[in-house]
Amino acid sequence: MHCAKPERRTPARRLHALVAVGLLAAAWLAGGGAHGAELEPFAHVYRGKISFVPVEAAVTLERDDDGQWRFDSVSRTRGWAAWKKGEIEESSRFELTGEGLRPLTYRKLDGFSDRDRNVATRFTRREVSSVYRGDTLVHSAQDGPVYDLLSLRLALRLDLARDRLAERYEVVDGRGRLRTITISRHGTEAISTGFGRLEAERLEYSTRSDRRYVVWFAPELDHVLVRLEEHRDGRLRGWLTLSSRTDEAKRRRGTRPQSEEP
Repeated sequence: MHCAKPERRTPARRLHALVAVGLLAAAWLAGGGAHGAELEPFAHVYRGKISFVPVEAAVTLERDDDGQWRFDSVSRTRGWAAWKKGEIEESSRFELTGEGLRPLTYRKLDGFSDRDRNVATRFTRREVSSVYRGDTLVHSAQDGPVYDLLSLRLALRLDLARDRLAERYEVVDGRGRLRTITISRHGTEAISTGFGRLEAERLEYSTRSDRRYVVWFAPELDHVLVRLEEHRDGRLRGWLTLSSRTDEAKRRRGTRPQSEEP
């Protein structure tokens, strides 16, 4: 099994670190009804900073003709940092069953790093298999659901909307390693977004002893993820906040996306 050596991260690599949360969630964003019982296609844009570097993440959810769902995230630098070319692309395919959300495949292409950080993961009911830097890591999935970094966001959002949030979730990280995260709830807070200040439910979890993630879901926006933060060694290292969103109903009506932009 491959064990990567600790590396000193550049600002661009710190972008990878937050996106790897699911952005965890990284985060991580299903369209849904008032009770989060159904998914609807959407397009969301998040903006923020990672170690003072301005970034933007475009997140979309679409349903294929075969009934499977595709959840995509593309992150890039913006503003004065836009000269740094490259993107981080993540894509998760999953299906909805009577048991809930079941991931099928996950893929990440890291166009920022100067090293191979791409990963491909395949899920079955018995095991999860990931290929990272030429190594294959296999984990058992027979003890319960295992999520990738993107589908985890959807699972958290739907479970929170249905008031069945679990204390722990199993997730495969950006290097194919199986992690158990413990979720804690911290009430509601007013969060500034592209739609003004919204009351949002706050959740926290850690993937390692030195990293803590904070995410906020807004009930009045069907529990959309409106903000996430990464804290490392007790300091805020990065954040992303919902800037604009377009759901399927608005697209059918031809309504312009809601946004903080004039």
